[in-house]
Amino acid sequence: MQVAREDEHEFFWGQPSRKAASAAPSRTAADTRSPEASATGTGFAAVAEVPTPAVVPLDVPPEAFHRIAGAASVEQLLGELSAVLEGAGPGAALPARVVEVAAAKTASWVLDPGAFAGTDPGAVRRVLGLLQHSMRATRLTGYDVDDVGSVLWSLASALGAYGWSAPRSSLGVVVGWLAGPEAAALLEGCGGFGQLVSVLWGYSALLQAAEAGQQADAEAEGAGEGVEWDGAEGRRLAAPAAAGRRLGPEHLKADLALLTQPAGPSLDALARRLAELLPLSYGAGEPVAAAELTDCAWALSVIGRRSPATAQLAEAVAHEVYRQVSNRYSLQAPFAPTDLVKLVRAYARLELGDGSVARMLDAVATHVSKRIRSRHMHSLTRVGDCVELLQGYADTGHSSVVIPELIAAVGLQVCRELAAHNEALAPTAAPEPTAPPGSGASAAQRMARPHVPLWRRLQPLDPGQLAANWEAALSPEQGRELLSACVRMGYYPGAVLVDTVLMAVVPQLPYAGPEEAAQVLTLLAQLRHVPGQQTLSLLAQAALQPAVWAPSLPEEGAEPEDEEAAAAAAAATGAVQRLRSLWCLTMMGLKPEPETVSQVLRGVLREEGPELSTVDAGRLLSLLCVLPRRELTIQRLGLSTLALREAVARSTSEASGGTDREAVMLAAGAAMALMGPEGWEMAEQILPTAGLRRSEAALRRALARPYEGVDERCVELVAQALGSAPGCVGVSDRCLTPVWPPPDAEAATEAEGEVDSEGLGAVAAVADAAAALDEEEGFAPLECRALSARVRLPPRDEGAASTTGAAAAGLADFGLREAEIAGSARARTEGVQAESQGAERGRPGPEARFVVDMCLPADYAANGPGRVLWGWCRVRQALYSMCTGGVVMLLDERTLYSLQASRERLDGYVAGALARAP
Repeated sequence: MQVAREDEHEFFWGQPSRKAASAAPSRTAADTRSPEASATGTGFAAVAEVPTPAVVPLDVPPEAFHRIAGAASVEQLLGELSAVLEGAGPGAALPARVVEVAAAKTASWVLDPGAFAGTDPGAVRRVLGLLQHSMRATRLTGYDVDDVGSVLWSLASALGAYGWSAPRSSLGVVVGWLAGPEAAALLEGCGGFGQLVSVLWGYSALLQAAEAGQQADAEAEGAGEGVEWDGAEGRRLAAPAAAGRRLGPEHLKADLALLTQPAGPSLDALARRLAELLPLSYGAGEPVAAAELTDCAWALSVIGRRSPATAQLAEAVAHEVYRQVSNRYSLQAPFAPTDLVKLVRAYARLELGDGSVARMLDAVATHVSKRIRSRHMHSLTRVGDCVELLQGYADTGHSSVVIPELIAAVGLQVCRELAAHNEALAPTAAPEPTAPPGSGASAAQRMARPHVPLWRRLQPLDPGQLAANWEAALSPEQGRELLSACVRMGYYPGAVLVDTVLMAVVPQLPYAGPEEAAQVLTLLAQLRHVPGQQTLSLLAQAALQPAVWAPSLPEEGAEPEDEEAAAAAAAATGAVQRLRSLWCLTMMGLKPEPETVSQVLRGVLREEGPELSTVDAGRLLSLLCVLPRRELTIQRLGLSTLALREAVARSTSEASGGTDREAVMLAAGAAMALMGPEGWEMAEQILPTAGLRRSEAALRRALARPYEGVDERCVELVAQALGSAPGCVGVSDRCLTPVWPPPDAEAATEAEGEVDSEGLGAVAAVADAAAALDEEEGFAPLECRALSARVRLPPRDEGAASTTGAAAAGLADFGLREAEIAGSARARTEGVQAESQGAERGRPGPEARFVVDMCLPADYAANGPGRVLWGWCRVRQALYSMCTGGVVMLLDERTLYSLQASRERLDGYVAGALARAP
């Protein structure tokens, strides 16, 4: 029976057989072949020779068959089937033709949205139970290839529509039929491509339904489910799952793989025959239907069989898709958006990406991009399909020149859909017309009548309703998958797309858990995207809330769970997530409350705290460096260093190298240096010798090359500009800071090289106290090669606080403050005028020290028009301020590079940045 196929239904996809039996069922039960019938070997009339079953199918009269085929509802169909089986005894079974027609009619009602609402699930379950009983009783005797394909397709579609699991016995019967002595020959002799695809798809869908289920249906059918039929040897196999016991997903998958292993040779024969029939359609005038190609690829990905035959079929399907999609009439191709999504996801599961598959992926990406750009009627429009498509490409690992165009096109479509959804949720008022009123204008416009502001009476949606509406459009999980797919493919999705996703996710944050908010923050950190302060505050409220553990009901037959251990594990996981969230928020510029910082650090650094990875330990140490100075205590540094030592000890030799470990050691060295002599002593006692020396070496390399990546000419010009700045007393390019033993307050710790107006020309003059420290045992002084300048500030009014005091208070309370990058000549002029006025009054101004930090493009957020700092630059600036005792003055490397040709403009830029420094 032909069943209408729903392209967009979300349960299972497939196509029934092409035999049209709904119009006039000419074939009756008398035409049903007996087990003794021989196989013809051609077409779809071939019959498998299997052992004679214990139950012979009933001989259904033609009038009863017509009533079954003409049933108008599932209840009527159930009554007709029960009437046929009622007088035949308990062991009676329906013939193949009746099973096929009844299964096809049930699937048509289930897949029809209008009929599905009025269908009783209980009646559907009973009908499917009768049909599966007949299949098990007859062991598919008398079923030809077309019957098997149609029955499997209908059964799997009906089970998938309700989310029911397939009984293991039904799957065992199909496996027994495929493992029969003649099944491979019958499949290889079949000449219908659609019939073979129906068999392959139906088997894979039934296999997925059995794998995803929890054996509830199998246990409900009784003790008869405990055995399976092996058609190859004519014996019964004991089911591996005992009654009343639930198996985990891994065990269930292993059991199903063991059960379906005998069907492997027949599946290979089926794949070979499909690969042979596919090229025959090239010159036939009618290409293979897009639905059949999609179903074939999806079935191969679900079955997961690795053999030369299945690989050959996958290559053939990929080539046919490439041929149909990449022609000049590709915009008229019959592939629906869901077909393309299923194709990409199927080949991602197959882990195939070379040969014809790579060409197909390029063609599909180009095809999708063209349809989106041209606003095609069959373009990819739904946000869920866009997310799945990008996720499929990320899973395949495919990389080519079409990927950036695909990401841009899909991102554009997502922005369109979310913007339309936002407009529907919060409509805005239409602007007042500016055109003069004419004959065709409205009455209100012609008579100069004002409109009643009805839009002001629109009540805003309840927060819960707003979150539910946005979740239907784009859930937080979908938004994270969309952006993470772009990250995995190695491309930045764009600030517009990220902000659009945040627009949909932010209203759902009050109803999201800490884990979801932490995942969003981690993804934003990977993208170096810094949202606004309001969004950061909402993310902080959702991500930094303590995790609540709720006990779950144990599975049947499982041992009771230790509640204390489960609660401790949940608390440990929540503590690590909160640490990552706090690190992301701090690097984005949010200043958390001291109580929040104490709670997060207490959960990580407690005695029975969680086991941190090496990267998490590095995040903890870098977080202590960036937080206000009062948060860096000797106790926290010691516990953090201990966590780092344990993480390094747990790590394998494979993860012992690389840039991640180098960054972690650099964070440890920075924390030790910022803590002072006590920090070095604590690290020397806790860290192993190799780890301590590695941290020290990473710290010294970072301080010795502060401007790595900056043009040397720019550094020289900045030094000259500082020397010629108004009020500059001296410029230094070298600073020594002793770390062991603690320096005296009067000890000279700096060696300055005075810079003339022509160049750096630094002269190293090491102080006596610093030279004496080199001879003693312990750590050598830290040498910082950052530029620093002593500037005499203009005198200020007595009622105002000095700049030096304000800078010191800022460093003590809040760590580092960000300075504006863009400078102007007016600030320099004002500084000169203020200095001249102070000189006229005879009151010299106070001196202040400034240290220069030249930020590269990688030091800023990827979306920051305001040049928001990001990452390691905050820790670096804290080190510069500690070594020189000065206030950080920010300069932009790209601006300096563009001003090299104009000395006056560069001097004005440096003077403006100097005047604006805190």
